[in-house]
Amino acid sequence: MATDIEQVQLLIGDTSADVFSVAEIQTFLTMEDSVVKLAAATALDAMAASQSLIAKIFKTGTWSVDRSKISAALQAVAKSLRDAIDSEPSVGVVEMAITEFQQEEIMNRDNDNIQW
Repeated sequence: MATDIEQVQLLIGDTSADVFSVAEIQTFLTMEDSVVKLAAATALDAMAASQSLIAKIFKTGTWSVDRSKISAALQAVAKSLRDAIDSEPSVGVVEMAITEFQQEEIMNRDNDNIQW
């Protein structure tokens, strides 16, 4: 299975680490609490914001590229990654009390675990 760094590189199309170093990808992962899609979205936003990175990516021969369209496209992909996170199912645990005594026991136990 691919590492989180490799997954981010794949999502942003930088599998050969031409744009971001491994340390930079790790920083994006750290910033986004190791959520791969959010780290990839942040990396794409960084690409979109940096005209020098965009020029580096598309520096081939005599081609002329409209950088504003590239930035918009990168930001659209970043948005779709964030939207994908929002649509992923969440898991929760619910504990049901049958009697009043059980309810008080659950509430007291939960209050003891709260860190202020």
